[in-house]
Amino acid sequence: MDTFAEIFYPELVADVQDIYWDTIHPIGQKVLGYHIKSVVIDRHNPEHLPLIKLFQKYQSILSTHFLMIRLTPSYTTPIHMDGAVVGKRRPTSFNIPIQGCNNDCVTEFYDIPEESFWPDAVAATRWLKEDHTGPKIGEYRLTSNPVLVCPQTPHRVNNLNGTQERITVSWSLRTDWSFQQALNFFKEQGRVVSD
Repeated sequence: MDTFAEIFYPELVADVQDIYWDTIHPIGQKVLGYHIKSVVIDRHNPEHLPLIKLFQKYQSILSTHFLMIRLTPSYTTPIHMDGAVVGKRRPTSFNIPIQGCNNDCVTEFYDIPEESFWPDAVAATRWLKEDHTGPKIGEYRLTSNPVLVCPQTPHRVNNLNGTQERITVSWSLRTDWSFQQALNFFKEQGRVVSD
């Protein structure tokens, strides 16, 4: 089952990193949440102007939504799937490294049936029910290249061995793309490093 692929896209990584601390981080400070903050670009908000310009540059692949994910050392997220409400689940995301992205932190994927999860509308997430489990089917480490992810596959981000806070931007790709369509697009562009 395809769940992730490392993509060579240094210009996008650089563009997101260039505006992270001056634009993205301050916007995120106004959003509820600690480990995960959800942001939608607001074209009427002057503070979002750098985000609007970045979106316009990459609108052939990006949507106007992204998550800011901050993982402290010695922490792992519970196993989950993105989205609680049918029709509002992002089919793909592009995980972009910002800070503390190294081999210590690993994103792990599991083979667990959807019935083993309960929907949390407030967190826009489906969490694994207690006493449910399944085998691990893959993992990756986000370092310098972005990683294309299928957030509808059960997963967790494990920073138990980490010594640094890991900050990433998980940008939702075009909502009309399935994971396979996005992967095929990047393969045609010659950007897939590994899948």
